[in-house]
Order: sequence, then C-alpha cells, then structure tokens
Amino acid sequence: TNFRKGFFKKINMMLKEEVLIGQGRAHEIVRPLAYSTLADLVHHVRGDLTIDQLSKVIYIFSRNIHDNTLPLSIQTASVRLILTLVDHIYRTSDSQDRGRTLLVRILSALVNKFDTLKDYIPKLIDLVNKKKKKVQAQGHTWTLAYTPRTEEEFPGDSVREVKQLMFTMVFGLKTVVWCISNFRSHAHSSQRRPMVLDEEECRIVARFLQHGLECFKIYTIPGFTRSRSVQTVQIEN
Repeated sequence: TNFRKGFFKKINMMLKEEVLIGQGRAHEIVRPLAYSTLADLVHHVRGDLTIDQLSKVIYIFSRNIHDNTLPLSIQTASVRLILTLVDHIYRTSDSQDRGRTLLVRILSALVNKFDTLKDYIPKLIDLVNKKKKKVQAQGHTWTLAYTPRTEEEFPGDSVREVKQLMFTMVFGLKTVVWCISNFRSHAHSSQRRPMVLDEEECRIVARFLQHGLECFKIYTIPGFTRSRSVQTVQIEN
C-alpha cells in the first residue's frame, strides 16, 4: 500500500530498536507487534537491502529466534523472514564475499535453536503426557485441545507451535546449506566454489544432525497437520 511505501526510505531508522520499540514502560508489550511490523516491512523491501542492512536484519531476527520471552509464533515468523532473505543474499554481489558469511550466520542460528529445543521438548512431552493421564482419569477423551497452554512453566506454547517451528527450520536448512555450498565467489567471479562445505560449516551441519534428531521426539505426539503456508526458497542455477 502507499502507506507502507512511505516507510521504505526509513528502513535504516526502523532497524534501530531504540526507535522501533523505545525504552518505556510498555516496552515488553509492544515488542511482538513491533517485530511483526518490521518483518512485514523488510519482507517487501528485501530485494533492495544492502549487505550491511541484511546483516542488521539477520542480527535482530536471529536473536528473536532465541528469545524465550517472545511467543513461539513470533519466533517462527522470525525464522520465515530470515529464510526469505536467503535467495537475495545468494545473488548479492560483494567484493568481500560477506554474503556467504551471512548465510553461515543463518545456518548457525537455526542449528543453535535445535540445540535449545532438544532440552525443551522432553519437558513439554512429559507435561503433555501428565495432562493426558489426568484428563483420561476424569473419564474424558484426550485430544490436543488439552495441550498445556496456561501452565506457568510453558505459558504460551503448544505442541502444534513447536512442530510448526521445527518444520519451518528443517525445510529452510536444506536451502541454506545448498546456497552455502554453491555460493559464487564474487572476488573470483570466473570460478564457482566446489559443492563442499569447509570444516567449520561441516561441524555446524553435524550439530544439526546431533540435536535435530533428538528434537523429532516431539512427533511422538499426534495431531499435527502441516501448514501449506510454509514454502521453501527455490534457487535457480
């Protein structure tokens, strides 16, 4: 809309969190709405962002992924936004090849989230099972409607939201790893990197296999339908 376009030239200012959120008493209340608004703005101008701006966006939303004070829906939205930047980063020319560095940062942020989830998911499964037994003991049929949503330890989380977050990250990682492996060195534009990862990047992928497999325990709880809204980024050679 024309209203949204008015903010396009102010993207650098919007990326300053002291401007976006402020430091007032309502700081925590407005954060989810502020980040959602910023994500929508970045999504529509992502093709015009510079490497420095992309770096700032990745910093902000990678941090959101690991911020447990934000709802899981906002964490998932942050993952989706970062993944929409992958195609533009892959194609962005930069003499220092900083684009590839940004892709590795995205990879690391997603893998680190799996590291966090692997400790969180068993607790959530245990809480769900306890809730299931309690409901069945009362003579009711247990469904995901009884998934914990109001318990103090898990105030706003549900099994469905955790699964949606994992689904988004897993399919996004496939694209990120492909882009890193095939990233064209703009410093040597006549050459294309071989389809290999360096030693440190291989360690990051290995950590995904290590932590990610443990996270799949969440799928022992039935009742999740895959959302059609999740899309993977298509990269053309």
